[in-house]
Amino acid sequence: MKCLILIAAAAVTVGLLTQQSALALPAFKPVFEERYSKDNTNEEFKKSVKKAGCNICHVKGEKSKEVRNAYGDLLAKLIEGEAKDRIKTEKEKVLKEFEEAMTKAEEEKGPDGVPYGELFKSGKLPPSEKAKKE
Repeated sequence: MKCLILIAAAAVTVGLLTQQSALALPAFKPVFEERYSKDNTNEEFKKSVKKAGCNICHVKGEKSKEVRNAYGDLLAKLIEGEAKDRIKTEKEKVLKEFEEAMTKAEEEKGPDGVPYGELFKSGKLPPSEKAKKE
């Protein structure tokens, strides 16, 4: 009986851990890479994108993925509702909204005053610093 209880507890734990990791929205990363990195001839930029991973939008070193940099905050504002909740049932729609948000964000200026589109074309990524609240 003890063995059965331990197996059930382990199964529940694994299930909870698996479900939690889905909230990080890993589906956004390949969309970003496809748009900005795949055909880019700047190998250093490609390496930076790969190395930064989720920290293109999130803040490196923060435990919570709710903490975003200015670029991540901008994208979050441009995507309707809570993407992390909606992606479970509306994945294609959310990914389309993400692509549209990236297009709009290209015109917006980052904290350094440079539009994100120009930043990416110059081979740079947004700073991985916590966004300042207005």
